[in-house]
Amino acid sequence: MAQWLHFAYQNHNKEPGVLLGLRTVSDPVTPGERAFMMASDLIAIEDGFVPVKVSNFAGKEEE
Repeated sequence: MAQWLHFAYQNHNKEPGVLLGLRTVSDPVTPGERAFMMASDLIAIEDGFVPVKVSNFAGKEEE
């Protein structure tokens, strides 16, 4: 289940609580869900995948 949630969060930007039906998009993110999302981002970066939400904040390369 955790791998499925990790895949959905990284590739489709779907929050785990919303996918599981625990909350709606307008409800606040719970601390446990936020911890899962941060760990998912860390694992993705360690595996060499840079999520779009992280790569958007990267500086522009100088020419």
